Amino acid sequence: MRTRQQSIYRYSELTGKAKDRAYDWIVEGMWDFTLEDLRERFQETLTEAGFPKAEIEFSLGHVQGDGVTFNVKHLDLRTWLKAQGLVDKFRKLYDEDSLNIYVENLARGFNPPRVSVEPTYSPDREGEKLIASLEEVIQANVNHLCRKMTDEGYEIIDFRQSEEEVREHAEANDYEFDDKGRPA
Repeated sequence: MRTRQQSIYRYSELTGKAKDRAYDWIVEGMWDFTLEDLRERFQETLTEAGFPKAEIEFSLGHVQGDGVTFNVKHLDLRTWLKAQGLVDKFRKLYDEDSLNIYVENLARGFNPPRVSVEPTYSPDREGEKLIASLEEVIQANVNHLCRKMTDEGYEIIDFRQSEEEVREHAEANDYEFDDKGRPA
């Protein structure tokens, strides 16, 4: 049997390529947690906005076309109106509750989904205008939420991948590395 001595370093003691390698290893290990955390945050945001059963999709790799989108097979109008504080504005539609509302991302990529509101009856002219107005308001809300969640997602990722956060994470978990930046 032979004995080998090895120098062990903390993240803050590394320099150059060794620190870069350690950084990559730490960020990779944090990635699953970051994705899970983002999904939970996005779901919470959508639930608060009246989309509790939304199916979330996202890609936030700082690549053109990335972003956050979601689908809702059948939007519960009453839940959404209450969450948005718009019950009085759309009282007639709230009381009737006879609309099928879909929020679907039909395009490739992570664009805001398209909203379609389909009545289950033949509305009069006033009803048609009210339904069109509702569709516009929901679409504006969906577009806003997608932008907001995309911006928030990038902020979280950038923070979690910042040198300071990686260093604090390494210290809090007592990570140790060899002189090449590999975990010891």
